[in-house]
Amino acid sequence: MKGRSLITHCALFTFNQETKDEEVERLKIALEALKDQIPQIQSFRAGKGAALPSTNCDFAVVAEFLDLESYQIYAKHPAHVKVIDEKLKPILSSRTAIQFES
Repeated sequence: MKGRSLITHCALFTFNQETKDEEVERLKIALEALKDQIPQIQSFRAGKGAALPSTNCDFAVVAEFLDLESYQIYAKHPAHVKVIDEKLKPILSSRTAIQFES
């Protein structure tokens, strides 16, 4: 893709203390299923923190898109919004995100 930049979306989540491992696993499965539901996603990775001393978040998402418009479609897509509302928000304590060109 010479001459074109990708839009990379990184989101970091911290969960409530009461969050169960099963809830995190259901979130991961639902997020990974978005790859098959939203064609604008070029690549997608999600997972729990590795519990290293320098880790200060519980979970991360890294997704890549061909352009800003593709990212915006993903952000508003009903399947993505459903995962956020049903799987993420009930266990979420905090969220940090950035989108950047690379």
